Amino acid sequence: MESTSSQPGGTTVHGFDRFLHLWTAAHEVALACPNLARLYMNRARDSSIVSDIHISDQFRTRFCFKCGSFFVPGETCSIRLSKSEKPLPLVAKRKRSRTRFQNHITYTCHDCGFTNRLSGSSRDHLHELQERIRKDNANLREKKALLTKQARVASVNPSAIKPVVNSLFFSFQCEEATVGARKRALITRRTEPPAVPAQSSVVSAPPANKVLPSKPQSRGDQSPPPSNLTMYQLLDKYRK
Repeated sequence: MESTSSQPGGTTVHGFDRFLHLWTAAHEVALACPNLARLYMNRARDSSIVSDIHISDQFRTRFCFKCGSFFVPGETCSIRLSKSEKPLPLVAKRKRSRTRFQNHITYTCHDCGFTNRLSGSSRDHLHELQERIRKDNANLREKKALLTKQARVASVNPSAIKPVVNSLFFSFQCEEATVGARKRALITRRTEPPAVPAQSSVVSAPPANKVLPSKPQSRGDQSPPPSNLTMYQLLDKYRK
């Protein structure tokens, strides 16, 4: 007599071993004899129902639960994503405005035409995205209305769109101009030659006991300079 000891959940060891054996045998003969593989999968399905073995969705995506054919996308089955209006379980009432719905993945068998519908991923309502789009559109409309108003005012009174003196942009411009003027003044003060004080046009006579230095003879004009020239101009002409 075969052992029929039970596991937690009511699944017997004999039924589970039988299911694994039929599953492995069906995969081994799937290419050589598809009909025999389909028979083994039907027996494995019946064994899982009798032994109360839960077949997960991962196994359900590999074979048809009605005829036992193996699923080969595009050849033995077609896959399609369908929507479901049934909400996910355990959703609080306070979150009904953002209820999460669930997609369905439909496997249609080409041999028997049976539709194997499995649960897919969840999908959220687009309330938040739609609300964001509404706000963006409202902001764009406000900006467009403001630009239209400014253009209309500028066509009537161009001075009305000039920057206000107390505005932040105007204050920044004034401060930047002041700093630039200070920097230019410092640079000019450093590179400017020292100023020579101007002397009066009347040249005082030298004292009697002091001998004037002799001026070197130049090849140019020997006439004395006019009396109305400044000392800086005299020195410049003397250098030439």
